[in-house]
Amino acid sequence: MPMPRAYLILFNGNGRSVYRILLTTYILFTLAPIVNSVAAGIFDIRLFLGTAGMTFCVFFLSELLRGTAWRVRAAALAGGILLFFQLFFDLVFFCSGKQLNFELLYHVRLANVPMILSLFPEEILIGILLYGVLLSALVLAYRKFQWKAVPKRWSAGGLLASLLLLLFSPAREAFLDFGIWNPTFTEQEYREGGLKISSLSKDDVTASPGKNLVLIYLESMESTFLDERRFPGLTPRLNALAEEALVFDDVAPALNADYTFGGIYASMMGLPLVKEVLRSGFVNSGIRVGVGEKLPSLPSILASAGYEQVFLRGVNLSFAGMNVFLGRERFDRMAAYETEFPGRSRSWGCSDAVLFDWAFETFQQLSAGKKPFNLTLLTLDTHAPHGFFYEDSIRYRKNRSGNRMLDAVHTMDERIGSFLDRLKRTPAWKNTCVILAADHLMPRGILHDELKHNPRRRLVVMALNCGRTGRVSTPGMTFDLAPTILELLGVRHNYVFPLGESLLQSGSDLRLARSPRQERLVSAYTIRHSRYTVLPSRVRVLEKPYPALQFGETLYPFYLNRFGIQDLPEGDAYLFVPLGIQKQPRRMQMVRMPVEKAAKGCEYYLLLGRMNRYLRPLAGAARFPENSWGLFVVKHGRVLFDVKEKMEDLSLEY
Repeated sequence: MPMPRAYLILFNGNGRSVYRILLTTYILFTLAPIVNSVAAGIFDIRLFLGTAGMTFCVFFLSELLRGTAWRVRAAALAGGILLFFQLFFDLVFFCSGKQLNFELLYHVRLANVPMILSLFPEEILIGILLYGVLLSALVLAYRKFQWKAVPKRWSAGGLLASLLLLLFSPAREAFLDFGIWNPTFTEQEYREGGLKISSLSKDDVTASPGKNLVLIYLESMESTFLDERRFPGLTPRLNALAEEALVFDDVAPALNADYTFGGIYASMMGLPLVKEVLRSGFVNSGIRVGVGEKLPSLPSILASAGYEQVFLRGVNLSFAGMNVFLGRERFDRMAAYETEFPGRSRSWGCSDAVLFDWAFETFQQLSAGKKPFNLTLLTLDTHAPHGFFYEDSIRYRKNRSGNRMLDAVHTMDERIGSFLDRLKRTPAWKNTCVILAADHLMPRGILHDELKHNPRRRLVVMALNCGRTGRVSTPGMTFDLAPTILELLGVRHNYVFPLGESLLQSGSDLRLARSPRQERLVSAYTIRHSRYTVLPSRVRVLEKPYPALQFGETLYPFYLNRFGIQDLPEGDAYLFVPLGIQKQPRRMQMVRMPVEKAAKGCEYYLLLGRMNRYLRPLAGAARFPENSWGLFVVKHGRVLFDVKEKMEDLSLEY
């Protein structure tokens, strides 16, 4: 049977040109980036320089091993690794519409794999199939093609040069460790960057209460959806609410506020999230609790004013480290439907309809109390890529594209309206201000054709029952929400937010720069207001507001990469924590094995668990009540320990 002509051209084995194998390799590496670039209308030269580096890396590595059995194997191994990371980058861009960066990589860890798989099953399957096809084609090319040998010294030099080209890849920065970078700037430099200097910490803030607050974060809800010309009849309830609300129609996402945690962080802290706040390690795969811990925030100021604060959402709160952040900022209660009602939870916790029913019950409970309150909610039904559609969801009749996300937006519009109708009928309504705020814009790539024609995409932000109506067109960003909400509530306080300014007043345009220099200034300012413990001498165990080890004043939450849940050791399990030179935890691991086996090769470590068969021998002949908790620090064979009936009573000087 004659071979297809294309096969003969590519794999006939008679060509001697180096260029053919280089071109073939480059095409295989750049196929996915080209498709993404054309679809998004974006051209980034760094992406193509990075794939050129991959091409030369595989080629020159194979040349260095010419004449050995490892030549093709090395090309397959190096090509497979580089192709994996390139396709991972491209798959993230395809799913989210954004290039891979620290904020997206923050969600990509073993703990979150089940959630990621549930959101993007088709896209991930396509990515796996494409990876197999491209890698097979690469291996076949290196087996079949023939070309003249390149001198070894040229190959060695070319390999080094290819590694330099790899530095141009946009994905490179995302895989770097999020280290603490601590430059110093003068007060003049801070002011020129739009930052206002304040020496107050959380404990220094004084505040008096105002109205109650119901703050509803609307997942991916941008003002484009409220445009009747583009989406007639899509959001009738929100459009009607806008007529009785104070609408802020020019609020854009702040730096690094293009996803949920970044948006909530900026709106509460009054300045953008920076990568120094996040962890890339396994000890605390959420946030570095101490970084920026002294900075006051919207919820911490409300706490100083005597507010009772509750945060509700559907999906587990430990996803993306949300519970750690909220606990640090002094919420009294943080609850997820998924963990509060495990027998009734659904895909990603619960629908927004169920969330609002739960929220209404909570609102009535808070209203019956004697304290002012803050009830904060996070919706979920309009989450990318397709939204969530349930049997009681409402279809958008003018959905010409058939995109399920429009049905999700239409349904959430009705849920919001119904929830507010119920609130208005309660006695507590007259003293309650409701803030509707999008956490971020709809990600690029989702409803791309429908949204791309709007050059001025903005967040939905409106305030109801705040004593004012109309429209505010003052340009702002996510970090302006905190001071704006406090003014709307009538909460008086003595803190000046670093970047955020009330949109009810005229503000400095310098704060809206969203530039790399401003990011460096915000990083330095955040670190300047951090709490660190150098060489701590005491460790405690905390169970609330989240399970954590406290070294001095620094908290290390229990992040064990088990579906994002902070587990407590039970039965024969115990927590094994290797300690670094400065006594800081290096990682956390739940184990069920003899201590000498878990600690093999480790001279300095901490153990926490019930006094089970593995931990009891470390305490010698001492006797303890059954089910007691034990905390151990072992250094070079020396054992220090504390045993208590309650875990939160454990404390150890070492």
